[in-house]
Parts: sequence; structure tokens; C-alpha cells
Amino acid sequence: MKYTILNLMRFVSVCLVGWLFVGIGQTFGQDAASVTFDDQVKPILQQRCSSCHSASRKESDLDVTNYTSLMAGGGSGEVIAPGAAADSYLYKLVTHAESPEMPPSGKIPDAEIKILEDWINKGALENKGSKPRKAKPKMDMAVSGDATVRPEKIVMPLRIPVEPVLKTGRPSTATLAVSPWAKIVAMSVPRQVLLYNTENFELEGVLPFEEGTAKDLRFSRNGSLLLGAGGKDGKSGKTVLWNLATGDRIATIGEELDSVMAADISPAQDLVALGGTNKLVKIFSVQDGSVLFELKKHNEWVTTVEFSPDGKFLASADRNGAIHVWETATGAETFLLSGHTKGVSAISWRADSKLLASGSEDTTIRTWELEKGTAVKNWGAHGGGVTDVQFLRDGSLVSCGRDNVAKTWKGDGAAIRTFPALADVAVSTAYCNETNRVIAADWSGAVVVWNSVDGAELGRLSANPPTLAERLQEANARLANANNNHGPLVAQLQQSTAKMTELTTMISTNEQSRIALEAKLNSTKAVLTESQQKLTNLAQQQTAMKGEKESLEKTLPNVKEALEKLTIAAAQMASDAELQQSKTQLEAKRTSIETRMAELTALLPRMDEEQVALNTKVGEMNGTLKTDTDQLAAMDGTLAGLKAQVAPLQAAVAEATKQVEVATQELTVSQQMVAKWTGETEFIKQLQAMKQELLQADQAVELKQTAEDEVKTKIKELETQLNAARQQTQESEQKANEIRKRILDLQGS
Repeated sequence: MKYTILNLMRFVSVCLVGWLFVGIGQTFGQDAASVTFDDQVKPILQQRCSSCHSASRKESDLDVTNYTSLMAGGGSGEVIAPGAAADSYLYKLVTHAESPEMPPSGKIPDAEIKILEDWINKGALENKGSKPRKAKPKMDMAVSGDATVRPEKIVMPLRIPVEPVLKTGRPSTATLAVSPWAKIVAMSVPRQVLLYNTENFELEGVLPFEEGTAKDLRFSRNGSLLLGAGGKDGKSGKTVLWNLATGDRIATIGEELDSVMAADISPAQDLVALGGTNKLVKIFSVQDGSVLFELKKHNEWVTTVEFSPDGKFLASADRNGAIHVWETATGAETFLLSGHTKGVSAISWRADSKLLASGSEDTTIRTWELEKGTAVKNWGAHGGGVTDVQFLRDGSLVSCGRDNVAKTWKGDGAAIRTFPALADVAVSTAYCNETNRVIAADWSGAVVVWNSVDGAELGRLSANPPTLAERLQEANARLANANNNHGPLVAQLQQSTAKMTELTTMISTNEQSRIALEAKLNSTKAVLTESQQKLTNLAQQQTAMKGEKESLEKTLPNVKEALEKLTIAAAQMASDAELQQSKTQLEAKRTSIETRMAELTALLPRMDEEQVALNTKVGEMNGTLKTDTDQLAAMDGTLAGLKAQVAPLQAAVAEATKQVEVATQELTVSQQMVAKWTGETEFIKQLQAMKQELLQADQAVELKQTAEDEVKTKIKELETQLNAARQQTQESEQKANEIRKRILDLQGS
């Protein structure tokens, strides 16, 4: 008997486990869907809660009779945490684990609480065709440290898609916010937030805001997060947190029935405060999205909120001009700052958290000290009203208003600079401390950037940027135009360069010819000079020889006459030796004269011939010299004309080179732009595909996790059943043993 019961229990256990794993696909799906809102939960809530929380009477902004409204939550945030009944606000109230205990009439039956518990734990199904929901993951983004100290790492956007979510016919009015540490300005327009680089004005990314329009933008104090708050007027409102580096949406906080008008994130990044038309200021936990405080002192729309840089206080203001300062840790009111006579449009804390500035439609800017909550200074800032004001890093301020201008101020209210007027009412302004630039947006959608030092306009940012298709079309058109311009300009440069080369060659050839001609001319001149010198020498010689001949001709008769006389005397005086010697000498003299005269007579005709020849040569050389001189002069004229063409042609080449360089640069830029926008389009396709893959992978993980959770739940149930069966087996074995003992006792008696 003992072994039979034990074997039976083991058999049952094996069958149960086998049934568990074989029937998991169908049986568990039926179990998970067994409790739904429509079938079991709604009747309970209608009976127990609808008198105070229905569509006609929404206490705490909560309607429990409609699935969508219930899951959206109320004034205290979400009330259902799918998969975690213990963390659900509604469950805590109906179990009286938290106050206020609901319903006020008393605790509902345990059986109904069990239904609510099972429904929430199994994913809060709407109906049998729904899939289980998952509870929102808790967000831990808290940071520590002094929010006014420059972070070690400055966060800039990585590669974020720049495709606009919405392209409108005209620019929309923009709301601005600048990163406290990076060169990034965020610009809110319908359904999107645009991120621009404040240095080069390039669009760095587009963050979708499908909830409507973000009416307020705030960077976290370390610049790593961007908060956008807004929605659709009269319909819904939310606050969204983005990771600035990746552009990923990391949290959605609040579920308002009207657009959120103002919001801020605490320096520690653990709290978000928001305000709007319901006249409430709500402080949420970023970690789980729950409402920590509802601050109800305002009697008009809340227009602006801001945490102090040290995180200890929250300031909020409304359309009546009231400014409230609250303790962040407790939600207790610290000060009510009164002084503005019209609505407050903006508030801003100084970096040391000791001074608060406020701008109002009453045209003034006021500053308040936060030790006693008293006014420090006020001054008329903008005619018609102040629309925005903020403290800068150095304690000065920037503001804008209905007078269409932006201005900068010293901390004591002394004016620093008024910037050129915008075309319409200035609605938002911001200051980039990293580039010293003032940015302002007006009602018409214009966004202007000025140099804060001299007030010069540096550029404009588009509140309605073109789509990637438009950018690519423009880039392709620009590239085609660049190609069309580039070819002719290159041809023109080549033509001008060829002409310059030809001209240079001609000048070189002519200069070489001139050098040769000039050398020839110099040689001719040298020979002519030599010939002229010879001619001069010959003339001198001829004159001397003629003179000599004439002298000899005059002397010879005298010599002959003297010789005749001497010959007679010598004949008469033959013995006179001296006389004979004289005769001999005179005869020699006569002979010498006659000989010389004969030589001169022979030489003079030849010298005449030589002179004629030289004169002819000199004449010819003078002719050649004149011809060469004229040719040289002509060549100089030609060279001068050629060289006169050099400067204009050089200028033409330089201009053509410059135009080609500009055209080449334009061609390169156009090619880069086509590549950029083509690459950006491809990047978005790849990113979307990868995100789709990630979504599918996450869904698969979620399904597997759900199946795993269901298996674990069923295993726990089976373990409970198995333990109960084991207990029953032990009890049966114990009873059987007792009976055996009694039988033995009976038999032994």
C-alpha cells in the first residue's frame, strides 16, 4: 500500500510537469487571458469607484470606467503598473496600503482585490484579444555634483537624422533653448525639435515630437539631456526627455489633458516639474514617472517653472503675475513673490541660486533675492511686455519682448546692448556662452543670431528646414550647374594658358634674334670703325707720300744741276779726292731720290685703289649698319608690342585660374553636398531598418520573457500543488502506519 501511493504521487507529478511543457503554447495563453478589463475588472471598478472617477466626474483627473483613461492615469500619474500589482497606485489604495484609502466607504472584498491583483500581474489585458502590457522600466538618470561646474565631457549630438518630421508652407513660431556647455541650440516647432550648431549654423538633428508642439524646452544642467514639454491644446500634454548625444527618447513623463505650458528637469536629473492650464505645478519622479507633489497655490495658468541650480528650490509663475518658490524635497512653499502686475512670461535663476529674475507682460524685469524673498531691482525692459528672460553664465541677462528686440543687461539692470529689431514680436531668446552669441525668434518664424560683443548679425536659422529630398534635389541642381560652369571655365583657362605659352615663346624667340642681330651690329660697327681708321691712316699716308714726292720733285732738279756742276768741276779737278767723293755722294743722292720717286709713283696709285676699296667697304658697312639698326629698332618695337600683351594675358590667366578655382571649389562642395544628402538618406534607411530589427528583437525577447514568466508562474503553481500532494502523501502514509500499528497492537493483545 505504501509503495502504491508513493508511486501514484510520482506518476501524477510527472504527468503534471509533462502537461506543463507540452501544453505551454495553448494552455498558458488561455490562463494569461483569463482576467481582462472588459470581463472582470470593469464591473468591479464601475461598482466600487465610478461614482467619483468616471467620464462625468473625474476626481484627481482619473476615469476608471474606460480602459484607455485608466491606463493613462490621473493627476497623480499612472495608477496601473502592468506586471506589478504591488507597484500600482490603484492597487495600493484599494488594499489600503497607502492613503487615501479607496473607496472611502471601506475596503472592497478580498476576492475582488484578488481579481485586480491577477489582472495587473498578468499584464493588464483590455480584452481576450489583447496582449499583456509591460510595466514601464524604471529610469535611473540621477547625477551628482555641482551643476554650475563645467562637465569633463561636453555632450554634442552624434549622428542624428536631419529629416524634418513636418515641412510647412511657412516657418512656425519657434521656442529656443541653448545647451549650458555645448554649441547647440534647440528649436521647437510643430511636431519636432530642431538641433542647430551655434557656430556653423548646421542642422545637427531632428527630434520627433508627435505629441504636438513643445511649448517649453530645457537642457539638463550638465547638457546631456533635452526636455521638451507641450502637446495639443485642449487635448493632451506630455513631457519628453531625449538623450542629446543619440537623439533617443528615453522617457515620457506626465499624461495631461491639456498641453503642458512649462517644464524643467532638476540638476540631479531625478525630478521633472511641469505646469499648465490646470493651475497646478506637478513634480514627478524621473525614475518611475510617479507624481511626488501637486502644488496648488496658483490661481491662474502656470506659464513657467525652473529648478534652482543647486536643486533645492523650484520657482513657478502664472498669468496673474504671481511667483511661488517651493522646496524641492518637501513641496512646501517657501516664498510668494509679488510685484508684477501682469502675467509672468519667464523666470531664471542665477548660477549661485541666490537670485531669481522674472520677466512680465507688465514690461518689467525684476530680480529677487532668495534669503528673505524680497525684491532687489526692477526696470522697464520692453515696451508692450517681456516675453523671455534668462541669466547668463556670468550673471548678466538676455531678454526679448513685444517691442521686437532682444537686449542684454548687467545684473543690476544697466543696459549693455539692444540688438537690431526683428520683423515681428520677439517670443523667445537664448544665449550661447560658448560662442558669445545671442539668438532670438520672432512671431513670424524668423530666428536670428547676433554677435553679443558688437551686435552684428551673423546668420539665421531655419525654423522650417527643407526635407532631404529637397536638399538632394537642390544639391543635384547645384552640381549640374557647377559642372556646366566648370567645363567652359577650364577650357577658357587652357586657351588663355596656351596663348600665354605662345606669347612667351614668341618673346623668347624674338629676344634671341635680337641678341644675335645686336651682336652682328656690334661686330659690323667694330669692323667699320677699324676700316674707317684704316681709311684715315691711308689718307694720312697718302698725303705724306704726296708731300714727299712733291718735295723730291722739287729737290731732284737742284740735285741734278748741282751734280752737273760738280761733274764738270770733278772733271777739271780729277785729283781732288774730296771733290770726287762729293760727286759720288751727290750721284747716290740723285739715284736715291729717283728711286724713291719711282716707288712713290708706283705706290700712290695702289693707295688710291685701296682707298677706293675701303671707301666702298665703309659705304657697304654703313648700309648694312643702317639696315641692321632699322631691323633692331623694328625688333624692339615687336618685342615691346609682345611684352605689352603679357600683363593683360597674365591678368586673363590669373582671372581664369581664379574662376576655375572657384568653380572647382563649387564643384567639390556640390559633390560633397550630393554625397552628404545621399548618405544621410541612406543613413536614415539603415537606421530605420536597424531600429525595426531591434524592435522585432525586443518584441521577441518580450514574448520569450512573457512565456518564461508564465512558465515560472505555472511551475510555482505546480510546485505548490506538488508540495500539497506530498503533504497529503505524507499524511496518508502516516495514517497508514498508524493503522498498521493499531492492527499489530490488536493482533498482539
